[in-house]
Amino acid sequence: MQLTLQNDSLRIQLHKLNEIKTQIYEYKIIDELNTLMTNTKDTIQHTLIKDRLEAFYTMNKNIKL
Repeated sequence: MQLTLQNDSLRIQLHKLNEIKTQIYEYKIIDELNTLMTNTKDTIQHTLIKDRLEAFYTMNKNIKL
């Protein structure tokens, strides 16, 4: 019985966290990039991705449409 209650509680918490995550990241690519950065942490690939993302951001932050 206690495990069932804990399981239900954890499901509710997970649902709430997923809702928050959806509100934070409007675009799927942001979540995918975050996952990629997490999965490549402490590697050369991580540094390369970070440098490229920073360059992309710098090039595009002042574009006026």
